[in-house]
Amino acid sequence: SDGVWRPVFTTKHDGYNDYDSNLLPPATYVDASGDTILIFQDRRYRDYEPRDYTDWYAYNLSTKTVVWKLGNISPEISNTSPAVIDEVNNRVYFVTRYTVYCHDLTSGDKIWKHTFDDRGVLGATFILHEDKLIGKSDQGYLMALDADTGSILYSVNQGGCCHSQMVRDNRIYYVDRDIWVSDVNTGQLTWRYNGYGGFSGFPVFDEEKDLMYVTGSYYLYAIEIPKY
Repeated sequence: SDGVWRPVFTTKHDGYNDYDSNLLPPATYVDASGDTILIFQDRRYRDYEPRDYTDWYAYNLSTKTVVWKLGNISPEISNTSPAVIDEVNNRVYFVTRYTVYCHDLTSGDKIWKHTFDDRGVLGATFILHEDKLIGKSDQGYLMALDADTGSILYSVNQGGCCHSQMVRDNRIYYVDRDIWVSDVNTGQLTWRYNGYGGFSGFPVFDEEKDLMYVTGSYYLYAIEIPKY
């Protein structure tokens, strides 16, 4: 109401077991009682092995209470992107360096986890589309997991690392220097476009004009939405 930023949750930066605390941005949802819930991670680090561990919190912003906490869920470096929340199925998905976790949204109980051991670092946010969790690794693999079981549905090496992605009309759009468009059901590449100096960010769609807009190193592009 007054535009003043105030801390709502803090951890002690006291070097517990020589670990330094690092709170990262939350994902949010409103629960059945109308309370705002923040889900976020405390990504801890120290200068010797084991170097990393991650705590996950569900915090009720309305009542100022911790709903649940998952302590030290992974020895891997945690992904800095916010969690993926599925309110319909009461689930939340976390991503670390090589592993995707699925937990109960209201209790924090683990449902499944899937570790990729040969496809590189999971450098981009996974997105939830219908029954699929779709993500990209820094070694170029476009991957989809069954959101219910964690089993792998497809893994296609298309090159490059994904910095942004979205699903529209059963196509996956992502930008990594080029604009890439892949089939959401198979992961197969259907269209690719290279601009001068490369692209960044993510496409914005104009349904009325059937165009997408995307920024490049030197230009703003208006591109016809590909048909296939």
